[in-house]
Amino acid sequence: MKIRLKGFIFIFLIYSINVFSADDFMKNSEITGKVMEFLGSIRYIRGDFKVINPSYTLTAGQGKVDEEKNLMEAYINVKLVQEKYTLECNKMIYYMDEEKAVATGEPIINETIKDTKETVIGKSKITGKRVVNYIKEDRVVVDDNVKIERFKFVDGKQELDYNLFCDNLTYYNNTGKALAIGNVRIERVDSTAYGDRLIFFEGENRIEIVGNASIERKTGDKVHGEKIIFFTEDERVIVFKAKAEVIPSSGASE
Repeated sequence: MKIRLKGFIFIFLIYSINVFSADDFMKNSEITGKVMEFLGSIRYIRGDFKVINPSYTLTAGQGKVDEEKNLMEAYINVKLVQEKYTLECNKMIYYMDEEKAVATGEPIINETIKDTKETVIGKSKITGKRVVNYIKEDRVVVDDNVKIERFKFVDGKQELDYNLFCDNLTYYNNTGKALAIGNVRIERVDSTAYGDRLIFFEGENRIEIVGNASIERKTGDKVHGEKIIFFTEDERVIVFKAKAEVIPSSGASE
């Protein structure tokens, strides 16, 4: 009897935690729309679906909230607005107990980059097949055919800083650190770099490429190394254990 009682208490505690999480979400969220239909634990929202939460604001054409399954779904022109960035897509499933949003249907992340004085110094656009936003952990994961377009402002004009391509991207908002893995390629105005993985340290304006690292310049020159570090502020590059392939200029004597 004692063992069964302990098992019952354990199951009850797990159930209580899940219910509390979903209930807490509902209490802290304002949900509105043009038409709202209630069917048991499910509410269907048609037209101007909107959720205002302390962590974000969600808007969409329509949606569904299932309190029993702890799920919220949003469709058509979905936009999740947070302090640091905006996530747009055509379909989003939000897991209330995990505080996790899974975006599909051409998801796009638009980010405005500011300095310590809150001055806008750049912008970035991130695309992929799927975006998973771990809101509680302040972490974003982008999967499959990932592309980042990073822009900077020079004398008030927007210029392309670089394009980054990879298979998977994980971005930690609280630390400003990003990890790109699989077929990494970063294109800049005068060169293209390759590697197995890339680590971006936003606060330090530093990019590290590790594993089969190489740089190919527009001139045709190539440099290989174990690790390549870009310092984006001063356009400085360091290559560890470098091996260069230099292409002679057309004016060189034979």
